[in-house]
Amino acid sequence: MPADGAATDRAGSSNSVSSPSSVLSSRPPDVTVLCWDTLGDPPSGGLGISCTLTRRLTHNSQYNNGGSLIRTSRTAVVVNQFVPGCRSPFMECPQHDEPFLRSSPRGTVATVVAKSSAGGGTMAIDLQATRDVVDVMTGGWKAQALYTAVKLGLPDQVAAGRTTSDELAESTGAHTAGVRRLMRLLVAMGVFDGDETTGYRGTPVSEALRSGPQSMRDMCLLYGEEFYAAWGHAHHSISTVSSGFEVAYGRSFYEYLGEDADTARRFQATMNAGSMFFHHVPDAFDFTGGKTIVDVGGGGGNLLATILAATPDAKGVLFDREHMMPKAGEHLAATVGLHRVTLVGGDMFTAVPTGGDVYILSRALAGWKDDAIVRAFENCHRAMSGPSARLLILDRFVDDDKPSVLPALWDLHLLMTTGGAHRTLHHITELLNRAGLNVERTGELPMEHLAVVAAPRLAS
Repeated sequence: MPADGAATDRAGSSNSVSSPSSVLSSRPPDVTVLCWDTLGDPPSGGLGISCTLTRRLTHNSQYNNGGSLIRTSRTAVVVNQFVPGCRSPFMECPQHDEPFLRSSPRGTVATVVAKSSAGGGTMAIDLQATRDVVDVMTGGWKAQALYTAVKLGLPDQVAAGRTTSDELAESTGAHTAGVRRLMRLLVAMGVFDGDETTGYRGTPVSEALRSGPQSMRDMCLLYGEEFYAAWGHAHHSISTVSSGFEVAYGRSFYEYLGEDADTARRFQATMNAGSMFFHHVPDAFDFTGGKTIVDVGGGGGNLLATILAATPDAKGVLFDREHMMPKAGEHLAATVGLHRVTLVGGDMFTAVPTGGDVYILSRALAGWKDDAIVRAFENCHRAMSGPSARLLILDRFVDDDKPSVLPALWDLHLLMTTGGAHRTLHHITELLNRAGLNVERTGELPMEHLAVVAAPRLAS
């Protein structure tokens, strides 16, 4: 381990403290030890580590109290995370005239400045930055834990009244010890509540993962399997600006969907589950006045059904590939009735249905190159009923000046899966201009989506 690097060591359980002979040695003169008294006041901290003990820890020391020893070349800090009852996070130890560190609300202190007894000035240990790095690095572990819970059907099982690890293991065919350890983490993550003694209970997160309409279950399965495998090739994908999915599966994502009916079903369910902003679209645009709405690339019909339900005098056209028509027809028949909808199969890069007052492109652009998107825009422009017709684009847009996590994350996700990308609003505006359309206005939608309204450019 580099002498001036920060590291953490963990040893033993939280119920015992190693004997002095196993952890103590003489302190080098240039090392200042910051004492973290976890449960009491200095100089001795009840069940915590006393100043007398911690001030003598060296670089190579560990303590068997379930905490961590963060070390640098001049400083050692004893850390025991997630301790309740915190007060002032930093104080001097009155007995030893050295810095004394108390737990903060989450058991960490953002920055600790250590004094060097050798007179070498001060140095900072940013504990919050360390914790932030660990949180990011272990994000994939949490995602796979959630995926495993959904794969085992734990949200449904807990909702059905199976509330102990034994019951959950019996109903899922998993080992009790594995389920217990998984449930421990899922409770800490807020997916479930309770414990082995009182029984496990559902939360809003687990409810969102139960089987049923609008469930995020299929999204979790798809992201935990095929998409997780694609992200495993992130280095290759970013280095070559090509799909990680193709490296993992030997063919494009859409070719894979055409060959695997179950994955195609899960993908469509995932798209539906990601439609939480659809109910806000009628507030972002006025569909009233007997308009004909053409949903280009309308998929399973969720968006069009939502708009028609909110606008009784409107009629709709769902336009997508032929293989989407049966599923879309079923959904639209069950929600708004086929008397208000026309189903049309085709290719938006060739032509779109004519006579529409509003053309919608919802999350339909990211996987295509600029020239193809301009063709789709031009086709919508030519098909419009007149100068009062509009093109409505619903999507996420990246911002290089003020990036936010979801659009930036989904942009990389598109690269991993299809080799596609999210564009900036400025870029989309340029493509619209090439198709004879001008951005009239924009409106914000939930989950960092944006509604872009484009109007035909009037002849000068």
